[in-house]
Amino acid sequence: MTCCAPYDDVFEILREEYGRAVDALGGDARHWCRLANPEEQLTMHLMLLYQRGKIPLDDPEGLLARFYAKATDALCAYAL
Repeated sequence: MTCCAPYDDVFEILREEYGRAVDALGGDARHWCRLANPEEQLTMHLMLLYQRGKIPLDDPEGLLARFYAKATDALCAYAL
């Protein structure tokens, strides 16, 4: 892992940023750092936040629903 896990208290402040990151899935990969895949790191954050009860699975307009609607099959598999 090349980044830190999400902080619960900071998540509420950054919730909209997470939303923008989810909306940007599938963007230009040429700018990615060679040490980490930002889409995989975002996926890891979302799964940890879900595990901690910070984001619901059943919200049709929520981060996870938007993530699964936009993510590639490979990224969805990574989430599992």
